[in-house]
Amino acid sequence: MKILFDKKTIQDKVSILANQISKDYLLNKHAMFIIVLKGSIHFASDLLRFIPTINIPVEFIRVKSYEGTSQSQFLSVTSFLKESDIKGKDVLIIEDIIDSGKTLERIIFYVNSLEAKSINICTLLNKPSCRKVEVLNDKYVGFNIEDQFVVGYGLDFKEKYRNLSNIMILEESDL
Repeated sequence: MKILFDKKTIQDKVSILANQISKDYLLNKHAMFIIVLKGSIHFASDLLRFIPTINIPVEFIRVKSYEGTSQSQFLSVTSFLKESDIKGKDVLIIEDIIDSGKTLERIIFYVNSLEAKSINICTLLNKPSCRKVEVLNDKYVGFNIEDQFVVGYGLDFKEKYRNLSNIMILEESDL
């Protein structure tokens, strides 16, 4: 595997994103962060540690959209969110990677159905060349990357490689 982003580069970018979010949400008493599991767990944990000055509730949603290195046609969403958690809130969805945008489109639809006041997106990785649907409100983007399958820092291939501290390009020979 080849390193795409090393640990220091990732941490520097997470710090920059956290600073932007801190400024934008500092006085917002009606905000909520929703972390998309499982892939976002490392990114979200570091991001939240870099935002010690604001106190915003955090919830989780789990979406499964990949089978191996291919996106599945079927999305599985597991959530324990309730309308009372979301209604009238300014929601920031924390995602590891935006690829086709279909997963995020489904999450946004779901969160909107719970009557969020607004929705913004924070993603560490973005693949604009792979977009199949328009993703709105991707206000906080760490890195734009090419169409390559990446693992590490929470991102996986068949539940492996999440533990790597670097983001690596998974090549055919690594499968």
